[in-house]
Amino acid sequence: MRREKNVTTYWLRIITEILFLFVFGIILFRGRYQLWFFLFVAGLLVSLILGRLFCGWNCPMSTIFRPLNSIYKKFKINRMKTPKVMQYPIFRYIFLALFLAVMQITRRMGLNVPILGFMLGIAVMITFFFEETLWHNMICPF
Repeated sequence: MRREKNVTTYWLRIITEILFLFVFGIILFRGRYQLWFFLFVAGLLVSLILGRLFCGWNCPMSTIFRPLNSIYKKFKINRMKTPKVMQYPIFRYIFLALFLAVMQITRRMGLNVPILGFMLGIAVMITFFFEETLWHNMICPF
């Protein structure tokens, strides 16, 4: 019984991740970034009650990282660990401030810059070289 529940939960999580990746793609290609921001804030609010639900079940970065991690494991390629200097909490706040500043600057200048697309690209590039915990624990604005 327990194993069936784990398998069901696993597949439900995979389906949810793929669904949110699909929604993320539609939002990204249509340029409706405010809609993703709404989903992001909703994830933050739900996380206050249920923990990091958004990260584990909805984050498009995690969905993309999963197959990337499988490739690295299959070919036994080791990635660099998070640099010790970046493990200080101040770096997390610096990255969050930079993210918010870029969002404000582009908005005030009236630029239609696909910030979500850039974030996705940066996240993938980081995980090519470093373990994904660098993105999740140090850089991700969530």
